[in-house]
Amino acid sequence: SITAASGSIRELNEWFFSPRGSSMAKPAWLTSTSAPALNVVIAQNIQRLERTLARPHVNKQLPMDIRVDEVRGWLQIKRELEYLVSARWVLVQDADVATALQMLVDSTVD
Repeated sequence: SITAASGSIRELNEWFFSPRGSSMAKPAWLTSTSAPALNVVIAQNIQRLERTLARPHVNKQLPMDIRVDEVRGWLQIKRELEYLVSARWVLVQDADVATALQMLVDSTVD
């Protein structure tokens, strides 16, 4: 298990957790992801994404490229990719933050 007391939680912005001993290097999928590659993933998951984003049922009648473009707009893919590429990875220094993150990890990990 990950222990906050030993300072073993790492963060990427506020929401990425990594146990001690794992690499501090960004995974390749974060640095090599491109908009065209994400278009494929969006298209493969278009119905679930449209449902999650509460898009109208009539969207199913639109051409796939328009549906993908709309989802990209709602998700602000270009901005999010810029954030991922420029994100700095740092060790958690604040004990209170480490404790809060530990509680979050414990609530989501079996």
